[in-house]
Amino acid sequence: MLIDPNLEENTLDVDIFNAIVGFEEEQNIDKKTKRSQRMFAARRAIEKHRESKQLAQCLTEAYDTDD
Repeated sequence: MLIDPNLEENTLDVDIFNAIVGFEEEQNIDKKTKRSQRMFAARRAIEKHRESKQLAQCLTEAYDTDD
């Protein structure tokens, strides 16, 4: 039976490489997720600001027409 003594070392190298690549991919996914969350929060803040401006305008118009 022939056994390659470098086989175990090569397997270890591949496992380490896969772990590093997997870790980097996970970091990229985390960065994208956090960026998406920030973008969503920013959009929601803009929507809230517009809604409050629109409400203030409607209240002002309603108040002006009641006089």
